[in-house]
Amino acid sequence: MDELDFFPSESLHFPRLRPTVVVQGHEDRLRFLSFSELRESEFEVKPFVHDLVKLLDGSHSLMDLLDHLRTTYSHDLSLDDLTDVIELLAWHGLLDRSVGGKAVGEMFTRQARFFGALVSSSPSLPADVCELQNSLGESKVLVIGAGGTGSWVIRALVASGVGAIDVVDPDVVELSNLSRQALYLSDDVGRLKAEVIGQRCGQLSELTQIHPMRKWIRESSDMEPLLDGVDLVICCADEPSVNVVSDIVADSCFPNGIAHMVGGSYGGNLGVPGITVIPGRTACWSCLRSEIKHDHETSDFSDVADRTGPVGSISMITGIVANLIAWDALRVLLGVPPALSDVVRELNIFTLEWRTRVIKRRKDCMCSGWHGCHG
Repeated sequence: MDELDFFPSESLHFPRLRPTVVVQGHEDRLRFLSFSELRESEFEVKPFVHDLVKLLDGSHSLMDLLDHLRTTYSHDLSLDDLTDVIELLAWHGLLDRSVGGKAVGEMFTRQARFFGALVSSSPSLPADVCELQNSLGESKVLVIGAGGTGSWVIRALVASGVGAIDVVDPDVVELSNLSRQALYLSDDVGRLKAEVIGQRCGQLSELTQIHPMRKWIRESSDMEPLLDGVDLVICCADEPSVNVVSDIVADSCFPNGIAHMVGGSYGGNLGVPGITVIPGRTACWSCLRSEIKHDHETSDFSDVADRTGPVGSISMITGIVANLIAWDALRVLLGVPPALSDVVRELNIFTLEWRTRVIKRRKDCMCSGWHGCHG
């Protein structure tokens, strides 16, 4: 399909340079610096193009542009001359293809601009920014665990305009939670986390429906009543362990075709956003677990001493990990390919270095079309 087929007529008839594009000129050449993609494009152009690019702010129609340029340049300048330049810029991804940003509510005006950039770099997305925002408003997410990771994830999803969030957490707020968990205040110590989350999110935005539940997730049967109408499940729980809860979530979501995010964790100087699973399209949680198991089975060494105690943490790493999870959640809800699928990314906050491990689908796993995923 031609690149221009992704441009709505409004974007081409009222052309606008992308906000992240800076134009530099020298004699008969123009250089376009696209900071969002960290790339540059350079063209040899006719003199009128130097003035044309200054007017590409989305407020002028092609005929307006043509009339304006004809006052300075020859009346022989044609609409075809103008259209050729506009189509060239569109082809190279230098024009903003988004529309509808002004129709988004006041709370999301800055987010609409961000979505505009996302739309311009993702031709498969609808060009109408309002449509993207509305799709978030119609989405339902289940978040399991409202602690160090979950509280930040929930806040980010509410701030982004996700329409409904079910929150599952059995715990109460403790004083030690305040140093690394979002939404909780000192007056909340001793209160149920789920109850506080519902109250705080209501204060942040009335556009998101929060359904808090005090509930343990100990087996698959605990998950089944929670999945009705859910578009995405995010596992942020660590009791009895991250792996155990992730096993339960994956076992429940995968057969039902529900996207899920599992395995996220943090501790000490390391943070792991986990893996995003789109059933039938990406590697699954079992594939990751199998690779880790394979590592241990092929090692000549065995455990001699376990950890001497719990590791520490700090709010910065919980916030980083959680917001990366939340961003990948938005990608799933908007239809953008997730960045946390088929890989495990580990951040060392001491050095700000990332370690990435590719996770391949097992041939005998049902995520590759076979049966018996969790063996």
